[in-house]
Amino acid sequence: MLDTQSVRAAAGVPSNTTGRDAAKKVSGRKRGLAVDALGLVIAVVVLAASAHDNTAGIALLDRVAAATPPGSVRTALVDQGFKGSVASHGATHGIDVKTVERNPADTGFVPQPKRWVVEQTYGTLALHRRLVRDHEHHPSSSESRASWAMTDVMARRLTGTSSPSWRPTDRRRSRQAPAGPDRPARDGPDLRDRTVTSPDRRPDRQARRTRRGHRSPADQPRNPSPAR
Repeated sequence: MLDTQSVRAAAGVPSNTTGRDAAKKVSGRKRGLAVDALGLVIAVVVLAASAHDNTAGIALLDRVAAATPPGSVRTALVDQGFKGSVASHGATHGIDVKTVERNPADTGFVPQPKRWVVEQTYGTLALHRRLVRDHEHHPSSSESRASWAMTDVMARRLTGTSSPSWRPTDRRRSRQAPAGPDRPARDGPDLRDRTVTSPDRRPDRQARRTRRGHRSPADQPRNPSPAR
């Protein structure tokens, strides 16, 4: 399965290696993956987001043909974003490129048969915070990051452990129901018992203002009323 994903680039990424995906309205880079039926990455390519899907598809087919034994890959499934040039280029490597068309009657997100595996791989790689946004100066470094993340996924599948999420869990903990006879208390601080202090009443800020010669509004002398 072949697919592409446009991700935003960090501020320090050189502009000559990035672009803007007009269809998805994303400025950054385009990451292309070629995965097998199990969702394991065979090849990865990183281009500017302005590059067409055909460019990424042709580069992926070349890398798949170079990384696999001859004749081991016979069929590649793509979406409707890849045009006829990808299919003709795949024929030169002995790969039959088939387009999985979306049912016009479907509305919203509908997983496509067999091709949803590559979408699942993108979601699994997004658990690695380094891949949420492209921080690398060189596209080759960005490709290696995706390979490292896939190595972690394969190791966790072999050991039976799940990938840790980089998303914070404090918000989820604050929404939990209070402990009771049927619900024991969990370890860690309870965010609901945290008191919020006004920024003007913080002791450290008030001390800094006093050292700088500033006086609080309560210490300011009141303006005398005008004489009549």
